[in-house]
Amino acid sequence: MLQRYLKAAVSRMRPRPKAQRVKHAPITFSYIAPNLQDASPDRPARVYAFGSSSTEVLDYVFGATSRYRSYWASGWSARGLRKDDNRNYVLRCLEGAAAQDIIFLHFGVVDALFNAPFRMEKGNFMDPEGFCQEAADGITTLVADLKAAGFENVYTLCVGAPCRVPVNYFHRRFKFHGIPVRYQAQLLNRIMELTGQRCDMRDLSSVLADEYALMKREFLRAKPNHHADYSKIQDLVWQGIADIPGLPPRRETWRTSLYRSGTRGGVAARIKAKNYGAVDLSQFEPENL
Repeated sequence: MLQRYLKAAVSRMRPRPKAQRVKHAPITFSYIAPNLQDASPDRPARVYAFGSSSTEVLDYVFGATSRYRSYWASGWSARGLRKDDNRNYVLRCLEGAAAQDIIFLHFGVVDALFNAPFRMEKGNFMDPEGFCQEAADGITTLVADLKAAGFENVYTLCVGAPCRVPVNYFHRRFKFHGIPVRYQAQLLNRIMELTGQRCDMRDLSSVLADEYALMKREFLRAKPNHHADYSKIQDLVWQGIADIPGLPPRRETWRTSLYRSGTRGGVAARIKAKNYGAVDLSQFEPENL
């Protein structure tokens, strides 16, 4: 069954030799999966959401329902998914899941907004195309592992177009110099383009982003922030995924305010820790009443 198979699959994974370069290399599977019989054909599909903090918009879409499992983590990069340990974490979170469950992956924003400028400050950003390829390789390797494990419905998402912020925003908040938002958008779009060539992607840029591939001004928060106001885009995101078979219904009433900053937190940054439980969103919903 899927749960026993995932445990066995995780134990068989081995780290790559340090000398091996991933950039521009063909995607390799961490393991080869046998054919998987559906473990629970009569159970309605659940949704599992993995990605960086921009994935939080799905919390707004589905809310506190037993059919939605929220696993986003701040700072989770696509390039980091090239590491077996980080992909193993996803597989461990999925123990007990069934083949028909729906998995959303939203990665790439951290790479474009944070990792790229950090590498520039260190003087190590001579190959932007290779950087984007590394990010796409991380995402598509995870997708390949999930497919090999028997999951039938794996979707990558693009709902995190960069937001306009003041020039000193990233230095003030994160102590590094950000790169121009239009270059952030170019990097992110290239990552998504490379990923979409190999994966089933739901790209909502056409409705969320403007002609410069930046988040439309009407979707920004009242105060400068590199995240959109999810209460303003939750309906648009739902419309972009609602045709996927087996999805649970959206929340009955759309949120009219944001979750309080600092209380939600995804699974934090403790991806390496044995923190495999989804967040209980019900504890955050009364504030919306």
